[in-house]
Amino acid sequence: MRCGSRATRRPPRRRTDIATRGAGLRDALRARGEALHWHPPFMGQRYAHWVDGLNGDWLISRQP
Repeated sequence: MRCGSRATRRPPRRRTDIATRGAGLRDALRARGEALHWHPPFMGQRYAHWVDGLNGDWLISRQP
């Protein structure tokens, strides 16, 4: 039940996404990971698997 006032529309939310579908960003992230000295060493493999698994846009900010 409404109170009698008019319904207001919210403006669309602004988003900032990083496109991770292209190979360019993935290659850059992988190269940066290979240039680092990882401690413990298995974290380098974990990072590489994470980079390989990027398959969509990465939402980095969202404003209400």
